[in-house]
Amino acid sequence: MNVCKKLIRGIGLLFFLLLAGLCVQKVRSIIPESGTPSIEEIIRKTEANPLNPHNWYILGSVYAYDLSSSSLEKSIQSFTRAVRLNPWFWKYWSELSLVLENTGHSEEACRMLAVAQRLNSSYVPFYWYAANLYLRNGRFDDAAACFRRYLEGNTGRVTAVLELCWKSFPDSRRIVDDMVPDRMDLLAGALQWSIGKNDDLLSRRCWERMLELGEPLSLSVVFQYCAYQLRRQDYTAASRSWRQGLRRCFPHRLFPEDEPVFNGSFEYTPLGGGFGWLCHRDRGIRWKLDRLHRYRDFHALHFSFDGSRNFSGSVLRQLIFLPDAGTYTLHYAVFSDLTTDQGFYFQVLHHTQYPHATPLAAGDHDAADPVWRTGEVVFTTSEENSLIEIQLRRNRSYKIDNQVKGNLWIDGVFLVREPE
Repeated sequence: MNVCKKLIRGIGLLFFLLLAGLCVQKVRSIIPESGTPSIEEIIRKTEANPLNPHNWYILGSVYAYDLSSSSLEKSIQSFTRAVRLNPWFWKYWSELSLVLENTGHSEEACRMLAVAQRLNSSYVPFYWYAANLYLRNGRFDDAAACFRRYLEGNTGRVTAVLELCWKSFPDSRRIVDDMVPDRMDLLAGALQWSIGKNDDLLSRRCWERMLELGEPLSLSVVFQYCAYQLRRQDYTAASRSWRQGLRRCFPHRLFPEDEPVFNGSFEYTPLGGGFGWLCHRDRGIRWKLDRLHRYRDFHALHFSFDGSRNFSGSVLRQLIFLPDAGTYTLHYAVFSDLTTDQGFYFQVLHHTQYPHATPLAAGDHDAADPVWRTGEVVFTTSEENSLIEIQLRRNRSYKIDNQVKGNLWIDGVFLVREPE
């Protein structure tokens, strides 16, 4: 009896050890071994299952990128075997094209890359890789098409694409038309980049394409392009772009083309850039559109001063483009209850070279106007296509009680060219 029990216990222990060994072997087969397998292990695994294309792909990658066992010829053979076994996976073709390019087979590399593109036309990062390969091999049309597809899926890279192509393309004029898709955000980024490069041709083309889209423009884009043209001293183009931009920014508003002063009756909030009104923002000064106190139409511009400062300088200004030389009269209406010896007045300046300006004429310096009063400033320009600036400003007071306090209303600002 004791012998049987011992025999049964021995058989049970052997069975338990066998089961434990099988479990350990199963776990090891599931959990990958730590460390990188050697090239011999990869070759042995590939030869053990020669019909698995992924094994040949791994072997080709090792031959291509492992410095200890690098062999581009063997890499080409492995990648070629992978694409023969599975010609529908784009990654095999793209890696084969890269190795072929490194061995000097440029035409064959481009052909393999075209196959990879047909197999995977939706993976956006692949177009960046493909465009660079085409660019290195001088296939600029294919590179442009890939860069265009890349920007359609990755809009934040427009600057990187344009910078690369601006240095590589033989004809830089193509890069905006061929690579930037018809999207307002991408064209705005291309315009900003072109202005940074001080490339008038490319920036003008970006602007033209933005207008061709027929979509609303951002005021910041209009301000940026107008400021760039002003810095180039092209006042005619700046004025034309301003009017074009207004029609895109405010398609339902009517801005008469024959009124040199934009929004002179203050029916709309000052825009703060371009050829619109710029109101000064500072401590102790506030402004708003006022419907209660107005000279004509529906609004006047109301400034209020809290008496904390002896303010000097301009509180309101606007650039005006005058295509014709001659004598002009600036008309305005003013109403104020200021407590100061130095009132606000209109001054006209001529920009000989933007942004440098010289004074032409100035209006009255009345400190207070208890009722609406109209005023005039007459000046003469001797040059065509002149850029002038009108400013509402105040000179510093030298009295002991020199702070400015009270309210000031401006309305009905317009410019008339006098007959010769």
